[in-house]
Amino acid sequence: MIWKAIVPLKVKILAWSTAYKRTNTNDWVQRKRPSVCLSPQWCVLCKKEGESVDHLFLHCDISIALWQRLFNLANLSWVRPQHSYSLLEVEFRGFSRSKRAKVLWNSVVLAIFWAIWIERNSRIFRDLVEEMDGVWDRVCFLASLWALVDKSFEGIPLFFIIRNWREICASKPMKRRDVGSHFYPP
Repeated sequence: MIWKAIVPLKVKILAWSTAYKRTNTNDWVQRKRPSVCLSPQWCVLCKKEGESVDHLFLHCDISIALWQRLFNLANLSWVRPQHSYSLLEVEFRGFSRSKRAKVLWNSVVLAIFWAIWIERNSRIFRDLVEEMDGVWDRVCFLASLWALVDKSFEGIPLFFIIRNWREICASKPMKRRDVGSHFYPP
């Protein structure tokens, strides 16, 4: 899923390094360079537990909220896996079985990983905190933007994709006239 997805290379590399637990989280840096004392060692997103790949991308409160929002949107119930690579190796049929749904789902999963990483780094290096809705909006924008590159989304405006994932992923392809020319913000 990682290498076939239509996302920027840096996002693929993050997902790959996450799957193989090579992402520079606090626990990984401590193992590689024990002489370096990282303080604090806890997760900067929830400040409850130590920061590891699986905690950051799956078990942190922020991560749980993002994954829950995605699975609720897709009307799927899910059991949170133990390891982050499980989300990358399983091919969910989140929105439907169409080509668009597969492309968008892969983009959304990787966008969640990327948004979590960006938010983590923003809190550590710039001391900036984004509200949960802002992080989710970033996920929606990035996933839609990346999916738009695929031919199956040709002729569909970005703003429509962002706001209408389920309708876009309907099995039958939409025609340009079905999209409409008006945008009504939420």
